[in-house]
Amino acid sequence: MPGKPHSAPAVEAIELTPEEYAKAKRAALKSVGLTYRQLERQARTGQFSSPRAHKVWVAIGGHAR
Repeated sequence: MPGKPHSAPAVEAIELTPEEYAKAKRAALKSVGLTYRQLERQARTGQFSSPRAHKVWVAIGGHAR
């Protein structure tokens, strides 16, 4: 007897203004003690200084500086 289908949890998207995004990006970089350029170099080599730095790159990497 098949079980009840699993439903995915609701996803909430929060839209940021460009100013809010820039502020959040600066705060994320500050939290790992890196500039965007330093983090970008780490991403190129795949050698992140911390798991948090990797998470920050996933969140903001490749976006306009």
